[in-house]
Amino acid sequence: MALVHEPDSRGDIDDREIRLREQRVGDESKQLQACANCHGPDGSGERYAAPYLAGQSAVYLANAIREWKAGTRHSGEKQMGPVVLRLDDEDIAALSAYLESLGEASH
Repeated sequence: MALVHEPDSRGDIDDREIRLREQRVGDESKQLQACANCHGPDGSGERYAAPYLAGQSAVYLANAIREWKAGTRHSGEKQMGPVVLRLDDEDIAALSAYLESLGEASH
């Protein structure tokens, strides 16, 4: 979800703000919907529909995304497969770290 770094009035936008935007809004340049569309605005998930992401281990999240990309993870594949194909390694690492940093979600 590498957003184009567009400078704002303070200069370059920091990485955490970029990941927050991706999680809540998505990235039009990659035709990537927001994580929040399915997983909730705070990453707490939607019961029986989408698991919580907030507070999950960055290693776990990154591995799950890589498994979907490789076609070796099949749970949620129909929903996540098209999304994760738009993420590069930098996106995966940064987004996973960001979601971990949110702390445990109320679920």
